[in-house]
Amino acid sequence: MVSAIGHPAKRLTRIRFGCITLDGLAEGEVRQLTPHEIKVLLNDAKFDHEQVPKKVRIYS
Repeated sequence: MVSAIGHPAKRLTRIRFGCITLDGLAEGEVRQLTPHEIKVLLNDAKFDHEQVPKKVRIYS
């Protein structure tokens, strides 16, 4: 991706995805998303509420 604009990259590290950051996580560690993070991601993806599987639906 960055090589397309003349900047070759040897390594890329994702430090955040939208509102989700890796703060406080060790390499290889995982955590559950918070209800707020799920709401923000679904909203940002512009999902229709009815398209979201029931097991990930968050109700206010």
